[in-house]
Amino acid sequence: MIGHEDTSPILLFQFGDPQIGLGTDHADRNGDTNRLLFAVNYINKTFSTHNKVMLMMGDQVLWHSHGKTPCPPSELDGIKRGQDAWEGTVLCIPGNHDVWDPPTRSLFLSTYTLSRSYTSHDLGPSTTLICLDTTSIDQKYKPADFPREDWDAEERHGEEQVEWLERELVRCEREGREVVVAGHYPLFLFDETEAASSYSLHPSKRAKLVNLLQTRSVHHYLAGHVHRTMHGVSTSGDLHCWIVAGTALAADEDTMGYGVRAFEIHPCSAAPSPPLLASLPHPLETFTSQHSTVYTSWIKLDLPHEMVPPSCRELVEKHFSKLPERPGKE
Repeated sequence: MIGHEDTSPILLFQFGDPQIGLGTDHADRNGDTNRLLFAVNYINKTFSTHNKVMLMMGDQVLWHSHGKTPCPPSELDGIKRGQDAWEGTVLCIPGNHDVWDPPTRSLFLSTYTLSRSYTSHDLGPSTTLICLDTTSIDQKYKPADFPREDWDAEERHGEEQVEWLERELVRCEREGREVVVAGHYPLFLFDETEAASSYSLHPSKRAKLVNLLQTRSVHHYLAGHVHRTMHGVSTSGDLHCWIVAGTALAADEDTMGYGVRAFEIHPCSAAPSPPLLASLPHPLETFTSQHSTVYTSWIKLDLPHEMVPPSCRELVEKHFSKLPERPGKE
């Protein structure tokens, strides 16, 4: 982990759901694994001398038996190969294909050597990354026969987590730290007034988190889950929700496609000119707050022909629900 005394810029790379086993060329999981490795190797080569954090946005694997059968070793092996190849810090947050109930959360913790499923990481002297377990904050997809005792345990886990989050935000505010929050489920796709959908936090859960983050001057929330690359902004313009498609399947294959979002974070007094990310081909966006300057850019992966999977259009149309309407759309 990057130490408090290290004043070099934080380079944070947001990897959408790796979900080894989901891609349309997933017969032996090699396609998904190879795309993950391609992204890792590209970033290692491009930013070989700088502190780097790899943030995997949940759904590391396709495994969706809800704990009734073990996760296929080939899926876990694909994730391990990607993590082992990364030159820097690796952080993982749980998604709904990783954690379903208390037993599968325990398995997630043991697999990724974590003491709990929500964590806080001080990256250097002035930046903190808070990783949430949104699977218990919003219990999506639970069937009617989901055990009552597990439901109650998940509810308690989610409530305790939000209380912990507020304490962490107070600490960071007191210490003058820039905070970036990440969770598998997006706060919203467009803005906080959008209708309920399977893609983002339920409006009641969303309202509480958005209010908490805005009250504590958090400006950036990172998410996965949607398998599309999107950028939502609160109606007040001060809270950005960055969503990235996975390296296994990108439902927006005709637009953003496969890629990774990069963030470069500096204390306000130390922002360079030009920033390190200025070398990337996609436009660079800049955000300045009380404590830091944040640069961000999209890294679209120029996959070699043999790594481009068959179109996922039919799969998406059959199995993915439609996106909610953009608020205000006529």
